[in-house]
Amino acid sequence: MDWPILKRYPGYDCCFLAFHPFLIVKEDGEKTIIPYRHFPSKSAIVKNYNRLSWSEFVKMSGVKDTKTLDDCLAFYHCARRFANRNEFEKLISVTEKQDSIVIEAQVDYLPEIIEDDLLRYFAKKGYTELCVYDDINDERNIFKIDSLLDDELNNIHHIRIESPDHKILIVEDFDERFTYFLGSKIDIKELIEELDLEGFYCDEYTASNCSYDIIDDNLVIDWDGKKKIHSQINLSRL
Repeated sequence: MDWPILKRYPGYDCCFLAFHPFLIVKEDGEKTIIPYRHFPSKSAIVKNYNRLSWSEFVKMSGVKDTKTLDDCLAFYHCARRFANRNEFEKLISVTEKQDSIVIEAQVDYLPEIIEDDLLRYFAKKGYTELCVYDDINDERNIFKIDSLLDDELNNIHHIRIESPDHKILIVEDFDERFTYFLGSKIDIKELIEELDLEGFYCDEYTASNCSYDIIDDNLVIDWDGKKKIHSQINLSRL
């Protein structure tokens, strides 16, 4: 059973589920990311890439909507065993073509492209330190924001970032294509608007698998089908 997010992380009035953005190479940038093989430093990503929103990707790819896109991304990253073949092929027709300048939304980590903006937001609000930990470690390590700006938060799996006054909690969970921002309605609204994050506000029933849907048997693709498609793509690049 997938518990509602607000029940899994109690004590907060509001939760915004923020989609991890796709990345698109800047006009004067270089394609430095090779998915599954090489991810450069945070500074290199910020230098060479811009964010590409899910809404923009839906228009670019023809995927039905952001809910369907999340289902396809979950399948792409092996978090789900099945997907709609037609919609999945629309996703990879953009991200995996030979000359693609688009990198798909990541899982398991806070996206590098928003990391420094988030840290600077906390600094702007008067914070000098943050609690940073992961999903298996209850020890709340305190870090200076200045030092975090020089480091790579993205090396922490399933990160939790908490303001020292416990007003804001940020959570990235296993195999998820999004991050939760929890706090008061006023604080979260300001944060989301400042960082220009895309997503939606959760209600008391929203769970992490909210994009899951039943797929017509004639349209189902499984992991074996995905391997065949990837093999065809790789052969076409030879």
